[in-house]
Amino acid sequence: MGKVIELPSRAAQGMAYLDAEIRKLMATKGESEEAIELALDTLKDVYSRYEEIGKQRFSVKLPPELSEAQLKDIQSQIEKGITVLTEEHRHIINILAADLVITKLKLLSHEESQGE
Repeated sequence: MGKVIELPSRAAQGMAYLDAEIRKLMATKGESEEAIELALDTLKDVYSRYEEIGKQRFSVKLPPELSEAQLKDIQSQIEKGITVLTEEHRHIINILAADLVITKLKLLSHEESQGE
């Protein structure tokens, strides 16, 4: 049986959903198209730069006298630890991305008010 490929990818589906929801939310709040595009461009840039964060790789050399059960237990513990770290990193990136978007939007608003 062949490998199933989702088209578009989950990441693309997630970004499309995020794009649509942010557009809708910001439009209902009366934000300009320029502000909406700035927010979306910033988020897309952050996520594209840091998409590899959850793909850490390393190797561990274990003593040969360990049983298969011990090896599986160690592997499971390492995988769980990596999963926790990955989620923490993604959470931090989401917070930083949101802070960056808000800062850029405030700057845009300030620049627009200075131009009036």
